Amino acid sequence: PKNTTAPPAGSAASKKTLPPPPGAPPPRSVSIFTRDDAHRIVDFVLDAYYRHYMVYKYIFTGKVVTTLEMQLPAGVEPVPMVTGLADMEMAGEVSYPAPEEAEA
Repeated sequence: PKNTTAPPAGSAASKKTLPPPPGAPPPRSVSIFTRDDAHRIVDFVLDAYYRHYMVYKYIFTGKVVTTLEMQLPAGVEPVPMVTGLADMEMAGEVSYPAPEEAEA
């Protein structure tokens, strides 16, 4: 049986001939933050996120819009809306009798 876990024959030779990539070392070896600083940053981000969770939920969650329509069965007429006396007076639908003059 053929060993499938062994690297191809040319890979060792290519590692020897290819130069390492140019540039700065990877960030994990630069040590910009101490372990304590990293913990404080993570704690701040989590605290800020959970403190404002309801705001984020409101902003980024879709809103449910419900529209209700009423359809009357065939042959049924809707009942007219009853308006207040003030609305009827403004529309001129109410008339008052003239006041009687007092006889002196």
